[in-house]
Amino acid sequence: MNNVSMHTKTRKYIEKRKYEILLLSLLLLMFGVRPSFINPFLPIQVMITGAIIFYSRKFLWYLIAGLLTVTIALFIASDIFHFKAINNRSLLGITFIIYFVIITVEVFRRILIVEKISPEIISAVLCGFIMLCFIGCFLFDFIETYTPGSFSGLGESKRKLNTLLYFSVSNLLTLGFGDILPISFFAKKSVMFLGLVGHFYTVFVTAIIIGKYINQGKKIYKE
Repeated sequence: MNNVSMHTKTRKYIEKRKYEILLLSLLLLMFGVRPSFINPFLPIQVMITGAIIFYSRKFLWYLIAGLLTVTIALFIASDIFHFKAINNRSLLGITFIIYFVIITVEVFRRILIVEKISPEIISAVLCGFIMLCFIGCFLFDFIETYTPGSFSGLGESKRKLNTLLYFSVSNLLTLGFGDILPISFFAKKSVMFLGLVGHFYTVFVTAIIIGKYINQGKKIYKE
């Protein structure tokens, strides 16, 4: 009985704090200082986190579980069957893009339907922005993998993914340092597309949050 009660309390806590938990997981993936051999497993921990916090959303959970299974299978295939690195990297990138798109849509849905602004919703907004950064990163990496030289200024190949993540964040924040530049046609188009999506997300979500905050303040004032 105690175990059932503890499980119920744990599920309720996770449901209440799911976007804070997801935010911590994403920040670990983005800023975590770790040995290089741990790097491949950090995207997997984000998927596992998604499977845990969205357990009650069955359809979403099945999608995440399927993507997690594919990701683990690709890692195993690369080690056992010596799957070509370029194919393995590309398929992993596509899997991660699909995962982040699915979770971003869920975050956006949550922002739209919520009535009260809370730390959970602020965390959800941050999660949405960070996931857009990762979508851009894996999209740029896919382009650079198949057409090397699509981006200038990437530096060492082993740090390429981190550099592309930095470029993706800079692009979405409209910083424009100019140290990394898109060179190829598809690179330029992908940067333009990410910039448009990021700008739409920032403006639209900010408007929604401000509107809900004003309505919330009016309700409190009337009471």
